[in-house]
Amino acid sequence: MITKKKKIKKKKFKAKNLNKVLSLLFSLFLIVGIVYLIGKNFEMFQKRMVLERKVQELRKEVKELEKQKVSLQSMIQETQKGSFIEKEARDKLNLQKKGEKAVVIEGLEEKQAGEKSEGEKGLWERLRVKFFK
Repeated sequence: MITKKKKIKKKKFKAKNLNKVLSLLFSLFLIVGIVYLIGKNFEMFQKRMVLERKVQELRKEVKELEKQKVSLQSMIQETQKGSFIEKEARDKLNLQKKGEKAVVIEGLEEKQAGEKSEGEKGLWERLRVKFFK
């Protein structure tokens, strides 16, 4: 009779241990799954942030290109006017209308080309002018 009770207690003990082991394994599996999902969520968050930065950069680039487009369209409209074409022909090609005479002032361009503004002069050139003249 004692052996039957011991056997029954052993079976109950084994069943309790088995339940504890199974619940422990299930909890461990659940924790590992949650940690894995949190890691994947973090990776997706980082990728999303990178993509959002790229989208912002591209939107800025689109705005700049749209401004450039508007500027170029206005330049196209300006160049299609007869007055612009006439002005460019006079300035760059030295063309003139019938009855007009072109006047060239010599030395003016050479004088202007020889003088540099303060911003265009190099550091040594500005120091030389400041201390030695």
